[in-house]
Order: sequence, then C-alpha cells, then structure tokens
Amino acid sequence: MHACRMEDVVALFSPGAASTARQASTALAATPPDSPVFLVGPENTLVVAAVQAILEGAHPVWNPIFIYGPSGSGKSHLAQAITAAWRRTRPKRLKAIYITASEFAQQLSEAIEAESVDDLRNYYRSASLAVFDDVGQLRGKLAAQYELVYTIDALAACGSRVVLTAAVSPSEANYLAPALLARMTAGLVVPLAVPAAATRKALVRHFAELQQVDITEVAVNLLADNCPANPAALRGVIAQLYARTKLDCRTIDEAAVLKWLRQRGKDARPSLQQVTSETCRYFSLRVADLRGQSRRRLIASARGIAIYLVRELTNCSLKQIGHYFGRRDHTTVLHSYLKTKSAVKSDANTRSAVAAIRQRLETSLTNP
Repeated sequence: MHACRMEDVVALFSPGAASTARQASTALAATPPDSPVFLVGPENTLVVAAVQAILEGAHPVWNPIFIYGPSGSGKSHLAQAITAAWRRTRPKRLKAIYITASEFAQQLSEAIEAESVDDLRNYYRSASLAVFDDVGQLRGKLAAQYELVYTIDALAACGSRVVLTAAVSPSEANYLAPALLARMTAGLVVPLAVPAAATRKALVRHFAELQQVDITEVAVNLLADNCPANPAALRGVIAQLYARTKLDCRTIDEAAVLKWLRQRGKDARPSLQQVTSETCRYFSLRVADLRGQSRRRLIASARGIAIYLVRELTNCSLKQIGHYFGRRDHTTVLHSYLKTKSAVKSDANTRSAVAAIRQRLETSLTNP
C-alpha cells in the first residue's frame, strides 16, 4: 500500500502540446484500470491544488474543500475518484466515506425515527475523509443541513478532511442555511468547468483504448463535438459503438459515428414520465408530489420546472401536460411554463436546476 498521491486521482495533459493524445493516454494508463480517474485539462487546473490538499500531507491545508460546477463537469466523478484513491492507498482504520447529500438526509430521517442519531453521528465523525456529494439536494431539508454543519465542524476539529460538492457557487445557493454556506466557503472553493473540447477528445481516445478498439481522428472529433461532455456518458457512447462494430472487426470511423448520431437523433426525445422522474430525482421528491395539489414552495417550483422541460423537450400538448399533472387546465399549465421560462433567464438556481436535469436526461438517452 503506497502513499496516496495526486496522480492517483487526476491525470494531466497540455492540449497545446503536439503530443496531446499520447500525453493524456499515458497519464490515464498509469493508474489502476478500474480507477475513476479525472482527466484535468487547462480549464480545471485548480483541481490539482484541491486534490493535493486532500490526499498529500499529514494535515489538511484547507478544510473543507468545496467543488462546484454545472451538470456534466464531473463533480461526482471527481469526488468518487478521491474516495477511491484514499481507500486504495490508506489503511482501513483511516476510513473514507462517500455519500450523496440526499442519502445523508434519508439516513438522518431514519435515525431520528429509530432513535439512533448518536450511532449515525459516531459513524460519520470517525471518518478520516468524508465526501458529501451534491449538497444542493438538501434544499428544503433544514434538519439535514444543520446536521451536516455539525458533522463538518466535528470532523474539522479532529483534523479529518471534508469534501463538499454542488452544482452552483455558494453565492447562488441562497436556498441553503447561512451556517452551511459559511462552512462551504471556509476552506478552498474550486469552480469546475465542463470538459473543454481537447479534454473530451482525450477522454474519447482513452475509453476507446479501454475497449481495445481502434478509432479514427475524424470519429474522435465528431464524438467530442456531439456527445454529452461528462466522462460516464462518453464511456457509454464508446461502449455502444464498440458493440456495433466488433462483429465486423471494424474501426470506429466517421461512417459508424454518423450512423449512431442519426439514430440517436430519432430516439432523443424523452417521455413526459422520464422528465418528471428526473426532476423528482434532482429535488428528492416523489412523482406523486408533482402530480398532486400541494402548493409547498419546493414542490411548486419543481412542478414548474418539470412542466417547462416537458413543454421544451417533448411533443406533449398543454392539455396532455395538464391532465398528467393533476388534471390542471391548459391555461394553468401555460402560466406555469411561462413563469419558469422567465425564471430560467433571471434566476441562477432555476437555470442551474434546468441545466442539470437536461444533462441527466441527455445522458440517460445516450446510455439507456
């Protein structure tokens, strides 16, 4: 078991260099085959400092580390890579925990019901590294937000490392408790950008190498320009293309990619139910909440976003949408759609939620 290093988590390359493809592939190949390594291009160089702060040295330089970026930028991928590297290279007694904020809230709710909150606190506060992914999922869950604040404080007091991720910056996350926002900005704040074109190309080449399939440069460029930017989606695309070409022992070439893109275009529209399910998953709500009559602020906001996305992404009429969402009439649906459309332009939180749900839908359609 070797010391945990930055190289266990991120692979670096310089897209300005002539050896971009070889450089990126060599960096990625130097890590264990199944490791969720995060490829860092020039758009995300601050990630290197963050990972070094988490994994190298006896004591954290910044605590917590807060990483934020839009859907598809790779936040969860990076968070999982950090956790995996820690577990792979540290003794088991130095425990690492990765959990989504939604799961944390659910665990807290179950612990309160079972009168076992102390056990839950002991579990988290005994960690040497605790990674809480997508804290925006705690919107409207005040008890869980404050429990997370207390957990962060307890971990920091004993020198343990804490990583938090979210889709938006602290200044845009005004729906979270002030105490939690203060903790998010107390250490190092790392903005994460969606992978740029050169990074996407390097990822495509890498995933093709993992599948042991040849791919032409034209095909690499087409996929990088036309597919979802997040690594998981790109890997899924390569797997689909590999499955289509392996029987003929073919290279993934321009013709194969163009054929796949045409087919994807035919199947690209999500259903009303898919949009609603993804919206509920983002807000940690039930489908019944959105289809019901509740006027709670969180539910009404999520319902408005779902209606907006259904109208934008499907062929459903206002009448069909209204019938699905609690037999509302078409004028109510139109009002909700126009209100959300305006909010997308003026409100960062709404804009971020819509972008994240769109990305999830696109990824699910790409990787069914």
